[in-house]
Amino acid sequence: MVGPRAHPAPGGGPRPGCPATHGMVASSAMPIAPRPRPFPHALRSGALLAALACAGWPPAPRTVLASRAPQTGRSDLRSPPRGPRTLQAGHAPTLDLPSREPLSALAADSAVILDDLRTLSSDAMEGRRTGTRGAVRARAFLEARLRAAGVHPLGDGHERAFTWTRPPEMAPHPGVNLVGSLAGDGAAGRFIVVSAHYDHLGIRNGQIYNGADDDASGAVGLLALARALRGHPLRHTLLFVEFDAEEEGLRGSRAFVADPPVPLARIALDLNLDMVSRTAGVLWVAGAHETPALRPILEEVAALAPVALRLGHDRPEAPEGDDWTEQGDHGSFHDAGIPFVYLGVEDHPDYHRPTDDFERIDPGEYMNALRASLMMLLALDQALPLPAAAS
Repeated sequence: MVGPRAHPAPGGGPRPGCPATHGMVASSAMPIAPRPRPFPHALRSGALLAALACAGWPPAPRTVLASRAPQTGRSDLRSPPRGPRTLQAGHAPTLDLPSREPLSALAADSAVILDDLRTLSSDAMEGRRTGTRGAVRARAFLEARLRAAGVHPLGDGHERAFTWTRPPEMAPHPGVNLVGSLAGDGAAGRFIVVSAHYDHLGIRNGQIYNGADDDASGAVGLLALARALRGHPLRHTLLFVEFDAEEEGLRGSRAFVADPPVPLARIALDLNLDMVSRTAGVLWVAGAHETPALRPILEEVAALAPVALRLGHDRPEAPEGDDWTEQGDHGSFHDAGIPFVYLGVEDHPDYHRPTDDFERIDPGEYMNALRASLMMLLALDQALPLPAAAS
């Protein structure tokens, strides 16, 4: 994430009638107060609830949409305010899953996920600053993982190089995004981008800034979602994009939007994961202010998510604090007129410090955030309009 920022455990075993799962990680997250209202009607699906229960979601409702005291101190990269964006009418929001396999696959993958996060945020990656040997190592690691997950390159390979300049020197700097796809089987020619950034701050004054939360957590989470969905195509084709040079001012995502691998008009939405591991039980969801049609979808996911999802940080002078609309790679999509959903956390004491290390991450918090991210992706895929419904 660019600039200074402000900061439920899985079940204990398989339930009756559910297959055994392995590799689950316990959580020390703070308990969340129960909500007084029942689940939304659109999500009362026997198949869905059974899938969620078997995948380890507790049945108790969760608190959502609560506000926090304002946070201050973020760098201001915002564009001038815009009016809300309207999505075309499509399918009613629902999470009626035909299979519980993606959810179960994610739960069973926790050991691999945590090992990947430990690797990407290790000293060997030297802080992953754009243009350094650490960035090259990180990119090689991520590209191998994308291939193993069955994420197909667009063209000859996953790498898409670009250049950018930093005033006043104006000399070109190189960057490399990683882009691949999992084909959909319903929304022909329509795409959802799942994004994160793999770069961080590198080495400063002899200290390595490992960026475990920012944003190794999102880069590894992207891989986890791809593995969970392998063999289980969604309606939309998914573009998985690991952006470079986010810390330099969203350079990688700006290059992607300026030279997209598919027409921008065919991209339905960007789901951006940036700092998703240090939740302390709360994960923020931005994007509904700019695209109000997203709100009921996000609220329905929040009702079943294993972490408290709070909507906000996406409008000027919001009571919860800074507007994050332009402070992550989702901002580049927003500027291009593409709806976004951003998932991330408030500042914590290790943000943009050499202490943002793997050892500071609670595994249970992180896995719950990834489960919520997968639920969000499944819901968005079903809710966004097919071309036939978008006329």
